[in-house]
Amino acid sequence: MRPSHDELKILWLNAYARAALMEADQWLDAMKHSTDQKSVESHALTCAVVVAYARPFTKAQISHSNRVIPLKDVQPPSHLRTTHDMVLKLRNTVMGHKEATLVDADSTKVNTILIRKDASGFDLHTKTAERIQPEIQKEIKSLCAYFMRHCIEKITPIINRCRNEINCLPVGEYELLITEPPDEWLRDNKPGRPAMLAGF
Repeated sequence: MRPSHDELKILWLNAYARAALMEADQWLDAMKHSTDQKSVESHALTCAVVVAYARPFTKAQISHSNRVIPLKDVQPPSHLRTTHDMVLKLRNTVMGHKEATLVDADSTKVNTILIRKDASGFDLHTKTAERIQPEIQKEIKSLCAYFMRHCIEKITPIINRCRNEINCLPVGEYELLITEPPDEWLRDNKPGRPAMLAGF
């Protein structure tokens, strides 16, 4: 059975959100193997976790005129709210964007420019975000699991209704389209584009 336009939108938004959360969870796992907290790799993993986790809570373009936030109305568990808000703030003011406005004169803020002076002269640098502490990593993993469960709850009834139609397709990779009938809602994906989701 073909999903409705609204169901396709729900499917796309929740699959997109789930893929981002799965990615954040994978970066958190990779962080366990990175021992040098000051390394470029550690900084890259911190950025990857923050950006991937925040993706479902920022605007996504689902049509030429429609931008929505996939998990806008889904609240985190109350005991993890502070961590959720902290990660989104890191994305919005440090990783995804930079803000020079300081709340106070605290020089420990990440978005500061430092002048490093030595005997040969000076250079300009920025501070980098510190590695996410292990206890916060665990909380972010819990948040990822919580929001992924929400996504799966939204995806599963739609997938179950159209499972036979999908199973009748030849082996291959297909792109989900947000369309109205009679337009197709699945089309062959171009070869070479990686799949982002685990199966159902």
